[in-house]
Amino acid sequence: MKLENQADQRGISPVLLSIIVAAFIMAAYNNTFWGKAQRIFEGNTMHVALFGLAVFGLVLFIIALFSGKWLQKPFLILLLMTGGVSSYYMDTLGVMIDRDMIQNVMTTTMQEGKHLITFGFISHVVIYAIIPSLFVLLVKVKRPPFLKALIRQGVLAAIAFALFAGLLMANFKNFSGA
Repeated sequence: MKLENQADQRGISPVLLSIIVAAFIMAAYNNTFWGKAQRIFEGNTMHVALFGLAVFGLVLFIIALFSGKWLQKPFLILLLMTGGVSSYYMDTLGVMIDRDMIQNVMTTTMQEGKHLITFGFISHVVIYAIIPSLFVLLVKVKRPPFLKALIRQGVLAAIAFALFAGLLMANFKNFSGA
């Protein structure tokens, strides 16, 4: 009986899942970002790290806003799939993703875009989008009662936003001149 009860307790918290995915996004999908940040901050590793931590806070804040019971996994998978695809084109072709780029993608026909689907693209998407998405899909999340979950997600969002805003304000002089 006790063993069955322990089996029901396995899994990770929604907060931990949010932190893991935010850290993965920052580490895996931002090679171009980190390279440009190194150049902008003239190799000052401390400024790059602080700016990256501020962006991590922003990413975590956005994820925390969509961490409700039925929203969290679909939203995280959407982020992982979008990040996996876009990071390939940013790192390989130097493309910057903006509103115009998204509009161009939506109006591109299969005939026009088929040369963009390569072995490198497919392997990148499998490693950086599909496998992480499967992790999110298959991981068991321990959901606390509604009110407790709401408080925890609210605290996570507040801490993440404070991290973002605090680092930007504390280092505004360094970041604004970059």
